[in-house]
Amino acid sequence: MTRWRVSTLVAVTVVATVASGCNKKKQAPPERRPPPELSGLAAVPVSTRVLIGADPARLADSEIVARAFGDMLARDPDLGVRTQRLAEACALDVRTQLASVHVALTTDAPEPLLVVTGRLAEADLAKCVQTTVGAGGGQVTAHQVEGRTLYKVDDAGRVVTFGFGRADTVVVSASEKLVIEALGPGPKVLDDAEMKGLIDRADARAPLWAVGKVDGSLGQRLTRLTGGAVTTPPKAFLAALDPSAGLRVSLGAVMATVDEAKALESHVNPTLALVAIAAQARGLGQLAAKIAASRDDDVVRFGVDLTSDEVKEVLSRIDSRGPSQQDASPGLAPGDAGAAETPPDGGARGD
Repeated sequence: MTRWRVSTLVAVTVVATVASGCNKKKQAPPERRPPPELSGLAAVPVSTRVLIGADPARLADSEIVARAFGDMLARDPDLGVRTQRLAEACALDVRTQLASVHVALTTDAPEPLLVVTGRLAEADLAKCVQTTVGAGGGQVTAHQVEGRTLYKVDDAGRVVTFGFGRADTVVVSASEKLVIEALGPGPKVLDDAEMKGLIDRADARAPLWAVGKVDGSLGQRLTRLTGGAVTTPPKAFLAALDPSAGLRVSLGAVMATVDEAKALESHVNPTLALVAIAAQARGLGQLAAKIAASRDDDVVRFGVDLTSDEVKEVLSRIDSRGPSQQDASPGLAPGDAGAAETPPDGGARGD
């Protein structure tokens, strides 16, 4: 093949390659899909070991809940001021705006995670938080993470991060890592078979309920308290509280086996009788006697159901409780041993 033919073939090949490249359509950039909508349990991370669920509207009218909340704010007046300021600025109405609240304690961070669902507008909430925190010298900054806006609130050194999983769901925590985990595409609490099983067994219709895995050291203490009657500690717990009409409380210990549950039940009933006897010193013996234990397969439940009048009686006893006799300084009547004698004329005694 002559040099001319080789050159011609090379030129033709180059031209054909360039031409075919020019005719190819440019690849469109990958479509950016919006992050998935997350609400309720779908925004609770898989690292959760304790989960609490609440119905704010049903708890708001409870005298017991109001007292507990008031005591908490009394112990931290600054928290009370900031809470009231934020509620007023954002015009938050617990009864009408909040549908549910979930609190998660996880193995990934010591701080709790809150998932709040209700009539919440992201723009309005961000604006009122900015206004309220800014008035106190703090600041709110925003940045994007995986297609979502995260708001970082720095209020006098207290840092909290929040973001929206859906138009009606806000996720809040002092740990930004937890907020990112909750709003990210990773596995969630319902992907944990053990936690899902506990949630399915919980009384989620109660105004306040909780489930969780039992810490090993706590479980070991129970085995010691039963004097070895229970050899394997509980593996989980179930709890429910309904203060809407009186007070109904239930706490269940999920045991490793049915036999362990039977052993715990047989040990608990005599103990509850002793508790009722001890409560008589406070005038609450009859109410304490209403605490009962029962077994349902591998779960031992402790419960009490009080009427509204009985709840008022308990609160009245607590309010009227004075110092114990051991703490009080007994008065000594004149003439008693150790009492200082006063001279008849009321003056100082001469030598």
